[in-house]
Amino acid sequence: MSKQSSHLTQLFAAVALVLSMTSAQAQPGMGQAAGQGQPQLTQEQQQLLQKMQQTQQQLQQTQQQLQTYQQQAYEQTPELQKKRQALQDKIAEKMNTGGYDAEQEMKALNDMVAKYQNSGQKPSQEAIQAYQKRQRTFQQKQQQAFQDPEVQKMSNNLQTQVRNVMTEMAPKSKQLMATMQRQIKELQSLRQQLQGMMGR
Repeated sequence: MSKQSSHLTQLFAAVALVLSMTSAQAQPGMGQAAGQGQPQLTQEQQQLLQKMQQTQQQLQQTQQQLQTYQQQAYEQTPELQKKRQALQDKIAEKMNTGGYDAEQEMKALNDMVAKYQNSGQKPSQEAIQAYQKRQRTFQQKQQQAFQDPEVQKMSNNLQTQVRNVMTEMAPKSKQLMATMQRQIKELQSLRQQLQGMMGR
C-alpha cells in the first residue's frame, strides 16, 4: 500500500502542474479570441482581469511558502508521515468502488502530464479536455471518499497535527495560512465580478 500512497502523492503534484499549464494556455487564448471578431474587453474588465491575475500570483506564492513549511514538518516528524500514508491508503480504498481503480487512473493522468512535461510541447485543446474529464471523475471519487466519516476523522486529525507542527517550527506559517484564506476569498470575489461583467 505504501507504493500506492507514493503514486497518489505524485498525482496531486501532477494535477497542480496540468492546471497551471491549462491556465497559462487559456490566458493568451482570450487575447487571440478578442482579435478574431469577438468583443474586446472594456478597460474596467481588463483592470479587473489584471487584478485577478495578480491576486492569483500572490496566492501561488503564499501556497509555495506554506508547502515548504509543510514539507519540513513531514520530513522532521515521522509520525506525520505514517498518518499521511494511512490517510492516502484509506482514501484510495474508499475510491476503489464499482470497479474503479484509483491507482490505474492516477497512472493514466500522470502519463498524460509526463508526455507534455518531457517533450515541452503544449497540450492540444482535445488533450486538455480529455485530461479534465478524467480528472473530474477522479476528483468526484475523491470527494465521495472524503465524505466518509472515517476518512474525515483521519484527515481532520492529520491537518490539526500538521498545523501545530508548522506553527511550532515556523510561527510565520500561522499568518501565511490566514493570508491564503483571504487571498482565496478575494480571488473568488474577483472572478464573480468578472463573470458578472462578461454576462452583461
